[in-house]
Amino acid sequence: MKHATAFVFGLILPVAVMTMVIDDARAEGFADFRIGGAVTPNVDGSVTIGGVASASGTIDFKSTVSVGIRGGYWLDSVPWLGFAFDLSYFDPDEDVSLLPVELDIFPISALLMLRYPLLKSATYPRGRLQPYAGVGPGAFVTTAKLKLKEVGAPENFSDTTVNLGVDVRGGVNFHFTGQNWPGSLAIFLEYRFTYFEPSDFKDDIVGIPIELELDQLVTHHIVAGVGWYF
Repeated sequence: MKHATAFVFGLILPVAVMTMVIDDARAEGFADFRIGGAVTPNVDGSVTIGGVASASGTIDFKSTVSVGIRGGYWLDSVPWLGFAFDLSYFDPDEDVSLLPVELDIFPISALLMLRYPLLKSATYPRGRLQPYAGVGPGAFVTTAKLKLKEVGAPENFSDTTVNLGVDVRGGVNFHFTGQNWPGSLAIFLEYRFTYFEPSDFKDDIVGIPIELELDQLVTHHIVAGVGWYF
């Protein structure tokens, strides 16, 4: 219950703040898409079968593709301040056969955004070049799979958990069309850091309880994308 309360509060608070601030202020909306790579450093993991420890060790994850979409607002009254929601996906899988773990991770983040306008002109009143940063809580929806059929089990293991984590990123936007209606197009390069501690994953295989435990998952993302500002 304690973790559930923190999860709900962590996501609702940024939404409430954003709604109050934007309600009486003009804002520049934006939406963007990005793609790149993600690297999750090694973590310790263990598998318990029927209450008895079965396997444990360090899991070496392969690098993977990271994709995402984001939408939000920059305030006209405070042009360096913005808010955004972000949905993304990456799937680190084990690189060796110690624990045949596959993960599908969908972070859903509420972000406080900051930017600094550079290269201002009549065509680009908010700046053609915009370094930016964002930080906020994220709900990490994670499905863990164990390829147990490869070691003789009748079924594979699968379970999904939702955990609260941290999402931090920084990057730079470069606008290549003027900032007038119907909007401006920009390209961007971004580094992103995500962190969360997954709950234990649990499943039954032919009536036998199996539990997978992983340490905290830290992931580094380098992505590029295109955004529309309106």
